[in-house]
Amino acid sequence: MTATIRALGPGDLLAYLPYRLGFRPAESVVFVSLQTSGKVGVVVRVDLSDLAGGHGESMAAAIAGHLRADGAQECVLALYTSMPVDDPARLAVQRSRRAITDSVGPVDVWVVSATGYAELDCADRACCPESGRPLHELQSSAVAAEMVFAGIGVAASREDALGIPRAPAAARRRAWGAAERARRRVHRARLTAGLLRWHLESFEVWMAAFAEMSGRGCAKRGSPAGQRASEVVAGHLEVALESRTFRDGLVLFLVTGTEELSIRMLRQADTDQATAAAVAGVVDPARAVRPDPAIVGPATRILESVVAHGVVKRQAPALTLLGLIAWWSGDGVRASSRVSAALAVDPDYQLARLLSGAIAGGVTPGWVRAPADSGSGSGSLGSVTS
Repeated sequence: MTATIRALGPGDLLAYLPYRLGFRPAESVVFVSLQTSGKVGVVVRVDLSDLAGGHGESMAAAIAGHLRADGAQECVLALYTSMPVDDPARLAVQRSRRAITDSVGPVDVWVVSATGYAELDCADRACCPESGRPLHELQSSAVAAEMVFAGIGVAASREDALGIPRAPAAARRRAWGAAERARRRVHRARLTAGLLRWHLESFEVWMAAFAEMSGRGCAKRGSPAGQRASEVVAGHLEVALESRTFRDGLVLFLVTGTEELSIRMLRQADTDQATAAAVAGVVDPARAVRPDPAIVGPATRILESVVAHGVVKRQAPALTLLGLIAWWSGDGVRASSRVSAALAVDPDYQLARLLSGAIAGGVTPGWVRAPADSGSGSGSLGSVTS
């Protein structure tokens, strides 16, 4: 979602957060950066158990640093747990509040339970009843109505939100047929030194799907339209992604948004240099590039279609790229879920192992760590584009 949301009060903000996250949090603390005029900035959700655990203080301090880097003028904590609040939850809030106060300034804390919502430690029962204000105030708010009108839904749980539903059986069979045909073509290409043509044709398939997902249409590329095309595309790309050269060409496109650079890389098969340059744009603060929603949004939908239609044991490449996009976008929960799923399919998939290590080590994308005046933006990688 790319719409600008301004929180006019705690009710608006609490109504908005599940739509921002994509699911209704449970036993969680949600950190919210509020920028000029109440504009909602970075939103970070953390399990209560993690903040109350042995590394909770360092975790809270790291998140507070991200909020400060986001330009937060104020911060709000939303505590999702039962009422009354128990000791572990209070410890998590205490650590979070102290870290944010030291980094940004005073912070308000609101509790949302299954029965209501209230400001933590509010002693005025007329303002905050013991069981909280009624939740229907949030569910019927103007912000909630705006989200529904925009077609933005909320999953019942994080597990539901993170799952990629399988396509219907008939659609999967058609995708599998397309994958088998593509696999035979790859075999012939290897025998006839035709891999370059295969990679270029596969990139054309990707770009046609990208144009369709972007709402730009795909007629001029000759790609058939409709649901069946997406099934055929999913099967074809499942096979194409098994090639490291093709996969890394997609990484370069995700970072630069430039079709020509990926084609040049595929023609030269200069995978190592191109991949290193693209990865630098994701992880190196000095060359940091923010993800462009106009690029990563359609790309995510294509890759999710590959996973939904494909054979489970062949989905490590698509799941890993989905994990990379999520991590680059600052969605650590989704990134961890996607990478874990990739490693469950193929424990030796190298890019997934590298990304898993970065997530486990608390490494953040380069644009998060870039100096505020570095001018990092989308699609600019310095020497990569030369």
